[in-house]
Amino acid sequence: MSDHRFATCYTTKLEYLISCVQTASYGQSEGSFNPRIEDRIPQGIRQLEIGDRVFLNFSYKLLAGPFIIAEPPSHFVIDKSVGSWHKVNATKTPIEHQAVWMYNQDKKLWCIFFDELLTSQVNYCLYTFLPKNLPKLPFIDVIPSDLGEQLWTYLEDNGNSVADFLQRQSRKLGFQQPVYSLPRINKNYSIRSGKSIETFTGRYKTKTGAIVRSKSEKLIADSLHDHGFRFEYERTLPLDGYVIHPDFYLTDHNLIIEHLGLIGQSEEYRQNWEWRKKLYEQNDLNFITFTEVELTELDKNLMLKLTQKGCKLPKGNE
Repeated sequence: MSDHRFATCYTTKLEYLISCVQTASYGQSEGSFNPRIEDRIPQGIRQLEIGDRVFLNFSYKLLAGPFIIAEPPSHFVIDKSVGSWHKVNATKTPIEHQAVWMYNQDKKLWCIFFDELLTSQVNYCLYTFLPKNLPKLPFIDVIPSDLGEQLWTYLEDNGNSVADFLQRQSRKLGFQQPVYSLPRINKNYSIRSGKSIETFTGRYKTKTGAIVRSKSEKLIADSLHDHGFRFEYERTLPLDGYVIHPDFYLTDHNLIIEHLGLIGQSEEYRQNWEWRKKLYEQNDLNFITFTEVELTELDKNLMLKLTQKGCKLPKGNE
């Protein structure tokens, strides 16, 4: 069970959700943040602290998260702080760092900020595909820890990359920059070192010590380790103005491995994969994929697919 609280916050505009990911922040107006208007911002939301987890609810159509509350980046000029909420000085903060809501007519200047590196790692799920037994989530409020943990696990195991989705949507809405351009922590795991960098969003520890999102990814990572292949998990890969994070990248073979966990269950998931696959093909990148069915004979299928791509077992693992 997490020691931190979970909360849901809302946005009714897709461009605001995009800006949340771009700037790793979430904002409310002066009027909404007024302590006398308790029904606008519940007390629990006002009392959120660093390390607490926030899910962003886009008009009950899409749920993304969890975003991890952090200190504001140094490029934001802060006039006043109340706990983890900070009032941004929109005049002194460079506009290239500001969220859409800070400089438009809404002037939502009271903000909480999220960990910038971890923001790129969050997943989303359409409300249609959330478990039917979940209680209706509040528009904006703290939620029970067990519900937060359940949502966190479900989004990790079944969600899609929010960065990939929003980058495609941002182009349609006229955003000129990639939605998320800051590099992630590159996690290059050697079969010898056994060292890893843990993140807040990982749940499953592999044999190398790498922290991955799902049980299926753990199976793939462990099989790669058992056969002696070095890999990077969710490496930062700029492609045609987008920032992609493949599930696995074999460092010695220039090969991408993608796990397609929901390929037969979600049309949105399938479209997201087709978009990513097209990017790989346009850039002449080598890749292989695994579905859930293929994981039942993972070692056999892994070696077959790697052999077809010309990847030989490392010395000592023949």
